[in-house]
Amino acid sequence: MDAKAKSEQIVEAPRGRFTVAVGFGIALIAYFSVLLADLPALFLGAKGTAVVNGAAWMFASVATAWICLRAAHSLSGRHRRAWQLVAIGCLLWFLGQCVWSYYELVVGAVPQFPHWMQLLFIQYPLLLIAGLLTLPKPLGVHGFTIRHAGNLGLLVCTLLAVFVIAITEPAIQSNRTVLSVAPTLVQVGMYAVACIVALYLLWSYPWQAAYWPLTWIVVGMTVHAATFIFDVHSRFTATYSVSDWFNAAWIYSFASVACAAREYAWSTLHRPQVARASLMRRERWLEATMPALMIVVMVTVAAGNVEWISQRVIFLCAGVGLVFALFLGMREAWIHIEEDRLVTKLNNSHDNLVSANAELSRTEQQMRSFNAALEQRVTERTQELQSAYRELESFSYAVAHDIKAPLRAVNAFGALLIEEHGKTLDSRALGYVERMRRGALHMAQLVDDLLAYARIERLELQAQPTNVAALINKCIAEQRDEIARLKADVAASSPPLTLLADGAALEQTLRNLLQNALKFSHPSMPPQVRIRVEVFAEQLQITVSDNGIGFDMQYHDRIFALFQRLHRPDEYAGTGIGLAIARKAIERMGGRLWAESKPNEGATFYIGLPLLTS
Repeated sequence: MDAKAKSEQIVEAPRGRFTVAVGFGIALIAYFSVLLADLPALFLGAKGTAVVNGAAWMFASVATAWICLRAAHSLSGRHRRAWQLVAIGCLLWFLGQCVWSYYELVVGAVPQFPHWMQLLFIQYPLLLIAGLLTLPKPLGVHGFTIRHAGNLGLLVCTLLAVFVIAITEPAIQSNRTVLSVAPTLVQVGMYAVACIVALYLLWSYPWQAAYWPLTWIVVGMTVHAATFIFDVHSRFTATYSVSDWFNAAWIYSFASVACAAREYAWSTLHRPQVARASLMRRERWLEATMPALMIVVMVTVAAGNVEWISQRVIFLCAGVGLVFALFLGMREAWIHIEEDRLVTKLNNSHDNLVSANAELSRTEQQMRSFNAALEQRVTERTQELQSAYRELESFSYAVAHDIKAPLRAVNAFGALLIEEHGKTLDSRALGYVERMRRGALHMAQLVDDLLAYARIERLELQAQPTNVAALINKCIAEQRDEIARLKADVAASSPPLTLLADGAALEQTLRNLLQNALKFSHPSMPPQVRIRVEVFAEQLQITVSDNGIGFDMQYHDRIFALFQRLHRPDEYAGTGIGLAIARKAIERMGGRLWAESKPNEGATFYIGLPLLTS
């Protein structure tokens, strides 16, 4: 298997489409139950809640990493690389949480920012973004349009507005230095950027199987970014507590990513096809709700942080809102222009289709007129040909009659000459007269054979029930005297079968083949002729074989042609038309006549006919 084929191969995904969602749901219920029952404080003392939180966060991250690796193992190519990157990001977040728990539980003090541990936490959103951008884009997507730029601009403006409202004043009033605040803002910003990238991809492209996995990631990263913003806000305002409600959100955000990995592996394996109408409904729904949803998010964040909204925050939010409005207007204008272009293109296509239909109608009318005229001409030509054929047929019979009349006279006068003057003629003169008579008889036979060949061409075949065995026995009976004269051994075998065929044509063919088998016999041995009838799946085969002189197979086609002979007339009598008549008769019945032979080893003739029984 080459590299390309291997990259496209899809390995069987893990079983159970909703197993991950159910498992994390049970874990969240257990987590809330433990906290509500205050079991950590009861069994572990003051640090009990911190221990449970750290254990739950580490479990969520490492479980998500394992599920992403399982999903990657079931995929290949860019699909596999994408989820491997996400899994590595989860493992680095797990390491960061291990460091945090060590400081919190062992050292007895949480790390003070900036801290090198933040480099571990920040790898998770970076690798998640890399994984999202590694995923193959849907087919038919070309380029980065103004609409895409508008989508990205609106998302960035929403993020800036949330940052300005929720973090600006708390960060300033915390009296921390820019150096100590910047790493934390970068860290929370990267999680927000990961959320924006996932939301941008979901909003901007017509995804098929990856739609719901991306939705899971958007939900999870939105929760993660919002949780981080709440966490940073509470730390800047010195209101953080290990029992805060948003601590559970870390678990939920990882659960969403794990569900996305499982759903992506399942949908990539089963490749469910989404109808075009469903894709268009999704696109319209997102187009209608996303701008409104972003405005709702900004208003909600502002309402929840009223006490932190200062004149400085209002000024910054006004600038962000202005940019938001510019992006929204630019995007809507491009969409309307694109819609107008498509409508114009559709109208032009409709006009072209109407013109094409009109032209097609005219062409069809012309074709009908042409066909009618052509049919009339064909009818006229057919009548003319039939008339000419009848005239030619009458002419041929008249010519044949006129030719045979003098031939009969030549033969008759030759016979009288021998009868009345045979005693006065020497042997040489008698030989001349005999040759004259034989030539006349041969010429008469040739005319009869030509008329028979023409009759085969002209007559319509009459398919009727024909007893094959009876027909063969009839042909043998007709040759009884010749068989006795040559002391020939003729045998036939045939199953009881009634075939739908032209009995006269088949009889003529069998008679010709039997006569040839007797005629072209070996001078040194009596003829042996075998006629055998066999039935195959869709064909009846009649075989006529003899032990005669045979022929070279290079002359196979020649023996079925008119006037073609392999021997001199004085060696074997005949006109060279019999096999041509036989082949023509069989072919007109939809069959085939052929032969197999070797010189001095006899010949076998085969008749193949469609097996049509009554």
